[in-house]
Amino acid sequence: MLRSRYGILVSLAATCFLGGGCGDKKKEAKSDPPAKAEVLAVEGLDAIPASATAVVGIDIAKLSQSDLVLRAIERMFASDKSLEADISSVLTACQFDIQADLHFATIAIVPREGSGLDDSLLVANGKFNESAISACLGRFLEEKGGKLEISERSGRRIYHEVSPTRREQSGRWLAFGSSDTLLVSSGQELLLLALGEGDKLSGPKGVLSSYLSKAKLDSGIWAVYQFDELVAQGLIKASQGQLGPAKAAVAYADFGKGLSTRIQVEMASEADAEALISLVKAQLTAAAMIFQLDSAGRLIQKIEGSSAGAWANLNWSLSEQELADLLGSNLLGNGSTIDIQEKKTENPALAPALVPGPERHTNHGKQHTDPDSKKELREQGEAHQ
Repeated sequence: MLRSRYGILVSLAATCFLGGGCGDKKKEAKSDPPAKAEVLAVEGLDAIPASATAVVGIDIAKLSQSDLVLRAIERMFASDKSLEADISSVLTACQFDIQADLHFATIAIVPREGSGLDDSLLVANGKFNESAISACLGRFLEEKGGKLEISERSGRRIYHEVSPTRREQSGRWLAFGSSDTLLVSSGQELLLLALGEGDKLSGPKGVLSSYLSKAKLDSGIWAVYQFDELVAQGLIKASQGQLGPAKAAVAYADFGKGLSTRIQVEMASEADAEALISLVKAQLTAAAMIFQLDSAGRLIQKIEGSSAGAWANLNWSLSEQELADLLGSNLLGNGSTIDIQEKKTENPALAPALVPGPERHTNHGKQHTDPDSKKELREQGEAHQ
């Protein structure tokens, strides 16, 4: 049975294996593919095409060490027990150990040339058995009335998920960049581009290459993003013309002992960066007023804003208890706190102790959140805006 503390890892594993396929190492380890010509290994950022406009890196090993984050993810799974049960049954049947076998994931958005559409690419690093994964995935698709098509390109197997409810060329595409790297793409062309020897994100021609040094790639989560014209214009409109166009954003977060996160936005000019920070501070003040009876109010006030040149910077550091309060706050729609003293359990039936709202304890003592009082405060905050 799936342990509840694996929530975030389970959802990522489901994505890696296209909603169901994974590797049965014990039963199928002997069914390795026949020997084939050696091909060039493609791993990590070297698999991300240079044209990628958004990239997110997730260090699964680091996130799995944060009980508070995993307990928060557990709450989301609690609202859809059928999803958790489905994923659990697949992982059990295929004998795939998420925490031991899945190490790091990189997710990229890559524009489809000449179409105005985007494709997505997942690059997962871990312990993979190609024949076991393909066999398990094939069985899963057959049970659903679909099939797994296998072709070969430049000495490397290309796998295509064909669903009975999708067109022949739709469905996701897989390949193994190396013995410990699995690539999953929403389109065949992107997968072949990732496996090819063309320009990659890690090289000097990458759209986001110049921003990687700001992303702190050893964080639990990091992201780089280039604003497209539509989003940039949307921000200008939202600011009622007070801002110029935003160029790019870089963010990273660590959850070792609480939360440490930084968001940086590159604006068109130094004046625009200062204007963005001014607007953000005004919005944060209003938000803190709205949630002042909730633990989130005082935590919002801990967000620090500054600018340096054309960059607008936001920093947020929370202790372990403060992060627990945030994850259980009404800001995130939970209305209950997470007990950081709750010991880890191997029994999924023993969920972390939650103190239900509207009355709960925090490290500031008991708080009473009367609905009428909160409504009045929200109205005050909206008027402030």
